[in-house]
Amino acid sequence: MSTPEARLWTNLRKAMPKQTAAFRIENRAGPGTPDVAVVFNSVTAWLELKAPKSQPKTAVDDLSIRAQIFGFDQETWENAHENGVTSHELMESAPTDRFLLYFASPKYVRSTQAAWHARVFSVGGVSFFLEKTQGPSSYRLFSPYVDQESGSLRLGLVCESKNVSVVLYALRLCAEMHSLAALRLDP
Repeated sequence: MSTPEARLWTNLRKAMPKQTAAFRIENRAGPGTPDVAVVFNSVTAWLELKAPKSQPKTAVDDLSIRAQIFGFDQETWENAHENGVTSHELMESAPTDRFLLYFASPKYVRSTQAAWHARVFSVGGVSFFLEKTQGPSSYRLFSPYVDQESGSLRLGLVCESKNVSVVLYALRLCAEMHSLAALRLDP
């Protein structure tokens, strides 16, 4: 019998668009390394799969964090997916300084995972958590970030949808926006 995370991986792999490569990683030597590496047209994102029994609650905060970490509502992501909105167009429509971000501090993140994602965040890398609770609930994509006040790892809600294709679209656009933002930085 497969585990909830194995079923999540199977659903994710089946929904992957063409021109995408996804690799499931089982790494016993590097604890905390995410479960999946996804490559979209030369952009790579790390993805930690989580299938908790119940959905962790989210709270809202008004934050000023990296410009390439966006939290749009479900309707925006669905419209972007249906209309083929590019990462550049989405980036242009995003808030420039502060915005409301839904975040979670779920207990399912192990200390080795928190350390891995915090280190990747600190050097400008991009990684995500994909959560799917048991039953007919939706998929939730989170972007980890380090809270400046507490120094702890938090998960900012990027996208929530019952459609895994919408979540994969959001994952690709977020990875592209991250790369675009990195290219805009002054050396």
